[in-house]
Amino acid sequence: MLIAIPCVKEQLCVHFGLCEQFALVRLDDQDNGILSVALHYLPRQMSGLIPEWLMDKNIDVVVAGVMEVVTQSLFREHNIKVITGAPVDSPENLALKYVKGSLQNNGNA
Repeated sequence: MLIAIPCVKEQLCVHFGLCEQFALVRLDDQDNGILSVALHYLPRQMSGLIPEWLMDKNIDVVVAGVMEVVTQSLFREHNIKVITGAPVDSPENLALKYVKGSLQNNGNA
């Protein structure tokens, strides 16, 4: 499983479209342990193309704070699960909370 998390300073960036980087957290399908975390800076000219850029990376899930409804729909049309309302935390913690079912919505969806 590959989870994408928008970040600023290696923490969740509350607004999906205003992040400076994305953490791509790869989890083991057997035990849900973290296999790798890769931080990718998004070129500024790509800011309007974030969904396409992430879809090219074959992500399975996006964990975000706030995301526009249109962007959520675009991901869902491509069978990518969208989780919004996530609290500010490290990508590793958010990914582990997601797979354990303990990721709480902070109301900023």
